[in-house]
Amino acid sequence: DLNIGQAAMLAGLVKAPSRLAPTGNLDGARRREAVVVGAMVSAGFLTPREGDQVKPQRVLSNAPAQLPNGTYFADWVLPEARDQAGEVKTETTVQTTLDRRLQRAAERVVARAGLRQAQVALVAMRPDGRVVAMVGGKNYAKSPFNRATQARRQPGSTFKLFVYLAAMRAGMTPDSTIEDTPVTIGDWTPKNSDGRYQGTITLRQAFARSSNVAAARLTQQVGVKAVIKAARDLGISTPIANEATIGLGTSTVSLLELTAAYAAIARAQYPVQPRGLADVREKGWYQSLTGGSTKLPNSVHDEMLDLLSASIHGTGRRAGITVDAYGKTGTTSNNKDALFVGFAKDLVVGVWVGNDDNSSNPGLSGGGIPARIWRDFMQSA
Repeated sequence: DLNIGQAAMLAGLVKAPSRLAPTGNLDGARRREAVVVGAMVSAGFLTPREGDQVKPQRVLSNAPAQLPNGTYFADWVLPEARDQAGEVKTETTVQTTLDRRLQRAAERVVARAGLRQAQVALVAMRPDGRVVAMVGGKNYAKSPFNRATQARRQPGSTFKLFVYLAAMRAGMTPDSTIEDTPVTIGDWTPKNSDGRYQGTITLRQAFARSSNVAAARLTQQVGVKAVIKAARDLGISTPIANEATIGLGTSTVSLLELTAAYAAIARAQYPVQPRGLADVREKGWYQSLTGGSTKLPNSVHDEMLDLLSASIHGTGRRAGITVDAYGKTGTTSNNKDALFVGFAKDLVVGVWVGNDDNSSNPGLSGGGIPARIWRDFMQSA
């Protein structure tokens, strides 16, 4: 049974359960408890004397000092596991795709990344969508909100993947040229982040240096609808505005979906559906559920690899490793979000860094901390 103080503390958690959880913010939970008790007195549910007798609550926890690896992953995969298990009357076991070694590596790399107050998310999957590691934040005990699967943030220049895919589909190549000069589209005047413009350059050069004006022009040339179709084909399901600004990543997306889109390029087949359960119930059950995948034409696949490789030697040079790697940086306005998404061999990894309140992080960029986290994880893998 709960006493009045305990009940008041629980009621106070409703406003912000993660932020006010007494296991991580006891002072905040006690302040909310006092507010609830005061409201109960004002409403006549307690006498003033009874309200004065309610003491700040203590929290007794039997939780282990460190929660098991893969907790964010477990929260994400549980609904899928329940669906697969169905209505069982006895204990059942399901096999997940999580790789404990890679999960530990992801957590080690994130822990030593020097994030300060910023939050982080990391998703690692095989090209066919099997998620092998997931970090949804710096500390699950303090915040179980999964920034890899639940957060919807602007992807910045990582969204240019779809702009250039639409261009390759339209018959352009990495050697096609475009103007890297100031441009105005309607009432929108995009600018390159470094303020520099290089005149006529190839699409390979534009992608490598992440030219915003080139991406804006390219979006206009191929058409916004073609860019949206490329994103939809690769599995992006969140709303995308029908305007040229989408070429710079102004729509929102989850890191999980974005990483799966890059997995589709790695696999040369789309869409890729992220999953956390192994195919243990029936051989081919997953493939039968997600049938209808489409192979990326060889020429388009080769051209996209060309572009993503060039990016590793451009804005993503801090992500360089000793094997062939492919990826793209992303940084949103006022340095609110920074991302690096890419792949090497049979591993596709997405990294996001930012603040939960969407505030600015001076100096943060996709080619900085996210690229280093990606590189360090890949080297550990």
